[in-house]
Amino acid sequence: MWAADPLRNELTRVKEGGEVLGRISTGERRAVACMLGCPDGRTLFVCTDTTIGPEAAQARAGRIELTRVAVPGAGLP
Repeated sequence: MWAADPLRNELTRVKEGGEVLGRISTGERRAVACMLGCPDGRTLFVCTDTTIGPEAAQARAGRIELTRVAVPGAGLP
């Protein structure tokens, strides 16, 4: 499973039981949410922003970014 961590500006891949299998930095942008998609399930879609909280709506700096990952998703959420 991939999880967004807006406090660390990263995505974390976590195995059942909590073992961390990988991390992807989002640099200066906050990682707000993520989901695997596309026909092969290997595209990780990431919602990012420059801030979190009430200021985010005013800043209008949100993006949907993507990256390819090695391990595909196992189904739909």
